[in-house]
Amino acid sequence: MKIQTTLGIIVTLGTIAGGLVAIDSHYAKSSEVEEVSVYICRIEKRLDEKIQTDRANSLQERMWRLEDRYTPDKARQKDEYRRLQQEREDIIRKKGK
Repeated sequence: MKIQTTLGIIVTLGTIAGGLVAIDSHYAKSSEVEEVSVYICRIEKRLDEKIQTDRANSLQERMWRLEDRYTPDKARQKDEYRRLQQEREDIIRKKGK
């Protein structure tokens, strides 16, 4: 009788301990979630910077195309050229902050 009780207690404690280990390993810990969140924020920031850089480069290329189509002095007088230049300057200014 004593052996059965002892074995029952050992099996019960083992089952409880195994269940706790399984639960602990299955769900993410808050520190792990925080690390992943920081990592994702860094990636998102780099992606945003890349998109803005690509946009500024695209605007510059369009400005050069206008300069090639017209003379540089005439291109600078066009509203489209001034709009492109202003947008590019805004992007560069925001990146500098």
